Amino acid sequence: MLAQGIAHATGLRLDSIEPPTNMVYFDTQAPAWKFKELLAEKHRVLCGTTASHRIRMVTHLDIDDEDIERAAEAVCAVGSRL
Repeated sequence: MLAQGIAHATGLRLDSIEPPTNMVYFDTQAPAWKFKELLAEKHRVLCGTTASHRIRMVTHLDIDDEDIERAAEAVCAVGSRL
């Protein structure tokens, strides 16, 4: 659901629209640290960086559909801002 929500986000390149696990990876045009920082500060959504322009997001059983929708909207907002 998260991957599908960010599949067409501006400034991102998603690895897979149907990831085989609960981990979603994508590349950003902006530096990953900056993307991560804005996502946390402006939207209170956490992610990890795995390379200079690479982000990893992970969902788990305590994250519901509403949380995933909010996270996807935040990723799209940050992607279009950078």
